[in-house]
Amino acid sequence: MTSLQERPLLPAPFVWPTPRQRRLQSIFLALFCVLALAPGVLLAVGAMRDPMLLAGLPAASVLAAAFGGAVMGIMVERRLGFMLVPLRGGPEAKVEIRPRSQKGVGLVVPFGQVLGHLAAFRTPFKVAAYLEAVAASPVGAVFFLVGGTMLPRELVTWTDVLRASSGSGAPSANAVDLEEVAAAATRDPLAAPAGIEALPIDAGAIFRYRGGVPVLRVWLAAFALAGLSPLVLPWLGLASWGVTALAVGSIESILLYGILLCGPLTVELEVSGTTLIGRRRRFGRTLWRWVRDARTVGLDITGLPASALRCEGRVRGITSPGVGGPDAAAVAWVAAAIRACARGDRVSAHRA
Repeated sequence: MTSLQERPLLPAPFVWPTPRQRRLQSIFLALFCVLALAPGVLLAVGAMRDPMLLAGLPAASVLAAAFGGAVMGIMVERRLGFMLVPLRGGPEAKVEIRPRSQKGVGLVVPFGQVLGHLAAFRTPFKVAAYLEAVAASPVGAVFFLVGGTMLPRELVTWTDVLRASSGSGAPSANAVDLEEVAAAATRDPLAAPAGIEALPIDAGAIFRYRGGVPVLRVWLAAFALAGLSPLVLPWLGLASWGVTALAVGSIESILLYGILLCGPLTVELEVSGTTLIGRRRRFGRTLWRWVRDARTVGLDITGLPASALRCEGRVRGITSPGVGGPDAAAVAWVAAAIRACARGDRVSAHRA
């Protein structure tokens, strides 16, 4: 009894990104704004004296689009993120994961036994670290991207306090228990929640929902506009119209296709045995296709209220309320349903 009385109360909610990270974001935001605007301003001033300086317009336009996109990404990231609200302390800790903006559903997850497990996955640019929780859940793993190569000290300290604390709290009114969602999806993988379409097929099932990455689409549109800037070179007599038109046309075609891939579009996930086939569809056509192991699917909530699936270390099928997609609880249901279909017994029983 004495040891219980000496245990501290539940810690205050943990907010990601932390205040320290938000200060760093502000510094980089100012730096990228300067880098985006300075080349164009200097070029415009110099061209008033020497029009031939306009030959540097393509390079200045690409820099403006690149650094402008970075500014846009940072501003979006400042509006996203999550809060870890403790509901129960001790070895069997539970937390509610809420969007930092307070818009959207919260997810109640067990957060004691595997909290603090650090794993790494490789991207084309760097090795990023993430915190993995609920690894034994039917939903698979829940990932919180924290960046860098180690967990931030604020999160480590908060985790230690939570494990040593006692007491309990109530979830928010719109919170959804992740274990209950996973259990429902396992019982009947075809009884999809709102925003999800589930169809049986011979060897498994197909799941569809509305997805897309509108911020990336805007960034690609900015690059598409920047890609028109080389047309100034024939006007200055520095290149032929034919060669320039061929180069610009090739670049614009790639960028426009990328804009189509960013949606809003339909995310289609076909489970056939242990194989998961993902498609991005638009206008009734498949624009992109990938194949992975369905048993590795988990829920990714690195930027609530946006959510996605993570499969073999890659984020797939991003969606958010901004594109009219389902909420994070529904995407968690999809992750659990895919894993149930990969086992095969539940879908077979449903058909029978």
